[in-house]
Amino acid sequence: MEEIRRWEGSSCIAAEMEISVKTVASNIYLCKSAGRIQVNTNRLHRTMKISEEGRTLIENLIGNDVSVTLLDLKKKLLEQLNLHVLVTSINKVITTLNFTFKRVQLIPHS
Repeated sequence: MEEIRRWEGSSCIAAEMEISVKTVASNIYLCKSAGRIQVNTNRLHRTMKISEEGRTLIENLIGNDVSVTLLDLKKKLLEQLNLHVLVTSINKVITTLNFTFKRVQLIPHS
């Protein structure tokens, strides 16, 4: 039997082996409970990659200019804190700060 790559889901494995997804999923479950497969705990407990200082900077930048973009925030974090982060990480911080995104649109004068 070929080695199964850890990032493949049940459907990929089932398609490769030409068996049902349910069979693969139940076998994986049995192997996990028997301790034959090690569970990747990194996915279960993700930590914030942006420090408290970075979170404060993001909050201040948004407070000063609500039209700031995620890319602008990324550049500011790099310039001011020498912090390389993904835009998705910045988005997660913004969500935890209870900010929401709104679409800006022009309203014609009547």
